[in-house]
Amino acid sequence: MTEVYHVRVTSPTVRVTASTVGPRGLTGPAGDAPTVVAATALSALRLVTAAGEYVDPDTESVFRLAGLTQDSAIQGEEVSVVRFGLFPGAWADGPVWCGPLGSLVQIAPTTRYTLRVGCALGGDLALDLQPPIENA
Repeated sequence: MTEVYHVRVTSPTVRVTASTVGPRGLTGPAGDAPTVVAATALSALRLVTAAGEYVDPDTESVFRLAGLTQDSAIQGEEVSVVRFGLFPGAWADGPVWCGPLGSLVQIAPTTRYTLRVGCALGGDLALDLQPPIENA
């Protein structure tokens, strides 16, 4: 348990009281994940634009990144995307980047834009989308 100290300042004295934080409550329901309509067949765990197309690090599509698909989808179908979170897997520790066709790669690409999308630690991917960087 964590001790929390509440401080109330009243001139000229200071009163400090200690209290204990109780156990954590139940986790609430998850919010609705945003969706995109697939412009073409999409694979799961790929980076896509709001128009439902794969992100290509050689084009300005990196500026229209909507998120990472949670599932696969056929053309015209809605698919949920996420922008952050923890994904269990078999990743090697280190940074994760956007590769060809919105794939996730662990070698920094030599493309027009570099788009870091997260970091892997202990086999899990911590998705945390970063702004694209234009390479000279």
